[in-house]
Amino acid sequence: MNRNDSLINKYLRYIIPAMAGQLIFTLYTVVDGIFVARGVSETALAAVSIATPFVTLLFAISITFAVGTSTIVARLLGQNRTMEARRVFTESLVSLVLLSIVISVLVFIFLNPLCRLLGATESTLPYVRSYLLTIAPFIFSFVISYNLELLLATDGFPGLATIYVLLGVILNILLDWYTIFKLNWGIVGAGLATSFSQTVVIIIYLIHFAGRKATLRFTRFKFRRGLMFRQFMSGIPSGITEMSPGIVTFIFNRFIVTFMHDRELIIYSILSYVILLATVLANGIAQGTQPLVSYYHGRHERDTFRTIFGYEIRSGLILAVLEIAVVLVFGNYIAMLFVNDGDALILEVSYALRLIALAFPMLSMNIIIAGYLTALERSRVAAFISLMRCTLTLLLSLALIATMLGVSYVWLSLAVSEMLSMIAAVLLYRKTRRVAIAETFDDM
Repeated sequence: MNRNDSLINKYLRYIIPAMAGQLIFTLYTVVDGIFVARGVSETALAAVSIATPFVTLLFAISITFAVGTSTIVARLLGQNRTMEARRVFTESLVSLVLLSIVISVLVFIFLNPLCRLLGATESTLPYVRSYLLTIAPFIFSFVISYNLELLLATDGFPGLATIYVLLGVILNILLDWYTIFKLNWGIVGAGLATSFSQTVVIIIYLIHFAGRKATLRFTRFKFRRGLMFRQFMSGIPSGITEMSPGIVTFIFNRFIVTFMHDRELIIYSILSYVILLATVLANGIAQGTQPLVSYYHGRHERDTFRTIFGYEIRSGLILAVLEIAVVLVFGNYIAMLFVNDGDALILEVSYALRLIALAFPMLSMNIIIAGYLTALERSRVAAFISLMRCTLTLLLSLALIATMLGVSYVWLSLAVSEMLSMIAAVLLYRKTRRVAIAETFDDM
């Protein structure tokens, strides 16, 4: 077997579990939506969509520090500095626990203002309040779970991480069914099911890291002033990428509440799950390869990490084509997961899905470029790309589409936004690539 064959196998060994883990992890949210739509009401589904930006924020915090920690830890392991890697791992986890407690307290104190900020209307406010109150005591589970999943992959067990997440999703499905359909707890049951299943998975992760097989183990440490900042800056592009569906959902929800009707809010509630799935699959490619790119970057193997980037680009384009094909062929069936058979809403959702799907190729490229730059510790450029695509270009696209074509074509704005972002991302990548390579060899 030649070198490229070995590298391809290693690449696949990392991205397949990462993509599966991201997909499975996202099923927590999607399953909640399906059960709420079928077992409670379409208004409750809209409420879950309104609360989604906050839940996504929690996952974004987790991923920000997970990727930041993973990037630093992978480089330290590549340099055979195992004890230092363990101290970084332990300090990161303890810091996230403390941060989670602070967020939980703030949610209880500012619950009503938070609901209004997210876009809750008179009809959805009771549901949004109930959902946020239910998950507030378990915020630690949302923040820590993905952090430990990615670090388990960095520790050399990517397949095991996927298995653990799958167990959590299966438990979530069972608890959703039991609490919503058997106990009739409604949206509260959905929140409890997700929170409890996440907590169980965390316990399993902790057992692994306390065992002898783990390279990353808990150890004594002292809080260092600059470490959290380094982790944050290194991981913020991935955190923004994870948060991007939430930001997009927030912007769309506010636009719809202001200029459209509750029917469009329900339609977008369904679209948001499809956008989320496309985002996390691309993010799986980017994050799955980050430990590899960081490792070879630490070893100053320029050709190797550039080859890996080529694999990422091809994988992202293939993924986007498959996603578009699924939407074109199964658009009606996707809508029917959330909407009752025969409802005219099915045709409207299916039409909107086709417009949204046009964004998927550019979306994948933007996420992969930002993730690659993050792995090379070009965090500021990566963060700008990630933030631009879900705020600046989206707001501009919404304004242009609504003004030129009317609000009925608002679903096209995501594709326009991602196209503008991709043009900027490619230009920024070309500009920073030479600088990153030069710095790599300056450190040799």
